[in-house]
Amino acid sequence: MLISERDELIGQISDDSKSVNGCRLRLNFKAMSLEELRAEAAYWSDRQQEAYEESRRVEAEEDAYERQEERAAAAMPTAYDEIQDRLEGV
Repeated sequence: MLISERDELIGQISDDSKSVNGCRLRLNFKAMSLEELRAEAAYWSDRQQEAYEESRRVEAEEDAYERQEERAAAAMPTAYDEIQDRLEGV
């Protein structure tokens, strides 16, 4: 069975709005023209892409922060290291 362009657009709007907002957008799709549905689908597609790019940016920042913390921790002597140094000096 073929899905009409109208149904595909409604599905896309529903999926993209859920991806962005966490819940599906409720509109009176029956009252919307095909052109209105295309515009709405384009809008939510853009918002979904922006949300994806933002999540990637946040992930990259979190990874960079974790690497920075790991480097700082590796450069700092631990209490164990200090005790070892004292025992070796005895």
